[in-house]
Amino acid sequence: MKRTIYWICSAALLLTLISQVSNVKGQQLIGLTENQQVKKEALKHGNRKKSTAAVLSKELPFFEDFSDITIYPDQEKWTDINAFVNTSFPDLPPSIGVATLDAIDPSGNVYAVNDRATPSDTLTSIPFNLLPYKEGNDEVLLSFFYQAGGKGELPDPQDSLVLEFFSPQANEWNWAWKASADSAGPFIQKILTIPKSLCEDGFRFRFRNYTSMSPNEVVGKHGALSNVDQWHIDYIMLNTMPRANHQSINDIAFVDPLTDLLFDYTTVPWHHLDYAQRIGRNKVRYVIRNLEKADTAISINRSYVVRNMFTGEVSFYEVYTEKIEPNSLFIRNDPFDHSYAYSADTDEGEFEVTAYLKTHPSQFLENDTVKYKQLFSDYYAYDDGTAEFGFGISGESTAGAMMACRFPVFRQDTIRGVDIFFNKTRNNYTADLTFNLCIWKNDGGIPGDTLYVSQEELTPDVNTGLLEFTRYRIPLSHEIMVDDTVFVGIKQLTEDFINIGYDVSHDNRSNILVNITGSWYAVDSLDPGGSLMMRPVFSTRETASDIADFSSAKEILKVFPNPVNERLQIILSEKAMAEGGRIQIYDITGHQVLAETLKHALAVSHLKSGIYILKITLQSGETLTSKLIISR
Repeated sequence: MKRTIYWICSAALLLTLISQVSNVKGQQLIGLTENQQVKKEALKHGNRKKSTAAVLSKELPFFEDFSDITIYPDQEKWTDINAFVNTSFPDLPPSIGVATLDAIDPSGNVYAVNDRATPSDTLTSIPFNLLPYKEGNDEVLLSFFYQAGGKGELPDPQDSLVLEFFSPQANEWNWAWKASADSAGPFIQKILTIPKSLCEDGFRFRFRNYTSMSPNEVVGKHGALSNVDQWHIDYIMLNTMPRANHQSINDIAFVDPLTDLLFDYTTVPWHHLDYAQRIGRNKVRYVIRNLEKADTAISINRSYVVRNMFTGEVSFYEVYTEKIEPNSLFIRNDPFDHSYAYSADTDEGEFEVTAYLKTHPSQFLENDTVKYKQLFSDYYAYDDGTAEFGFGISGESTAGAMMACRFPVFRQDTIRGVDIFFNKTRNNYTADLTFNLCIWKNDGGIPGDTLYVSQEELTPDVNTGLLEFTRYRIPLSHEIMVDDTVFVGIKQLTEDFINIGYDVSHDNRSNILVNITGSWYAVDSLDPGGSLMMRPVFSTRETASDIADFSSAKEILKVFPNPVNERLQIILSEKAMAEGGRIQIYDITGHQVLAETLKHALAVSHLKSGIYILKITLQSGETLTSKLIISR
């Protein structure tokens, strides 16, 4: 299997981009060299090493489902920090949050590179006092769920996940269970009986994974050694409950984080917010699992609270009460009814959205709550800020290749720069690679005329420290006014893989385009789906700079009403209407949905709700555009 570095404790894939044209080569997704989330946490806590202090044995029962997402395992339950606690990489776990074992160490670096399966991460429990169960009929059971690969790479046949039991009397670890993977699949539950011989004071258990990473399989040159062989562990119980209680668990839990709280984007510029809210298509996605295997469906109330982190104002929304069938996954896309309170007095906003399930007090309640931070600043973003892969173009004759990301904007404004997330590669190889920053007009859904190319050669800012987005500013001398869809991206000046962050939590492949042979192509077939981590940055002022001058330089176009439901009025000067021309309407992907001769009114009742661009081309060749919102 070909492998490359994968970031955030995930498995590796080397994926050749499947383009719409078979002879377009060179594009790849690769994994990442380091886990930057782990590195940040390590710096905060001094690279937290395993405690050498004595740990007192705990009494049963024990439960852990990793719903308290903290990067590192809870030190009140676990004695090492090798596993990565996250929500990004499991595929539909029993409950939100898992512990991931892979090939990256607690500092966020790759363990080793060799052909043999090598011990890598461990997840070691605190000691337990099992002496009360050495005699008698009480049976101590350990149950857990595990998944190979998930959203990452499937471990190789020689790699494995192992469970070991510690014998306090013999002072040694004993093999108890082993799993290997030959195909991807859902989480599997395993239930084991603790032998009476191990029912001592000081009993422990630990999970360990074995990974192999052959240097002979590396593709992609520098930095292309990957984090591989990912295993996810969830919902661990150690107790004396009957086996049936382990198999049919009295719990209803969130499975995934909240998503889709803002139409199309994860964030928009603060001063564009009111324009974005007019669409009215925001939603909140609930993914809930009923672990109970009984025959009766259970009625569950779901609700959410929105807190304005600047003003403290709180809004409560009780969504629905519905029955959830036993042993099932429940997914709902509910309307997100909250209108974010925009204020022109600040340049940013922050809101905390907390979703709740109302379940029976006998259930484990911590996994009934999930939180999401919605930030509004000065940029548009499709991604969530976390890169799981790296995206790039490399190979012979790829110097000069371009990659672009499409951004429909909600209002006219001045673009001031582009934020780009570059992954750090092995030995900082990409730090000296060069590129030009580019901005293009929209031409029917693909990049058209060039609005800006940086005069200087730029480089990824990855030489030192932890990775963040790098802001590449546009000089104030370049006034770039954007009033509909814009493309931002780069033109690479080398044939090396430049490694831009690629986020798999939101699928925006239709908005990523590449140009290697002279034509632009979308990457719709790229697997897995994701978002290129580029963000156009706009003016922080409530009024876009030089709008008055921009408008006075040409014929003024107005449309009414906007938002519109059925019939749109076109307002132009008598001179322009007499001159005549053509009206075209495009959706946010750039596809034309209407074309007619210039007139005072248009019927738009047949168009779906959403954002559109209205374009008028006069006989003189002058082009006028306006954003159009259709709302029903």
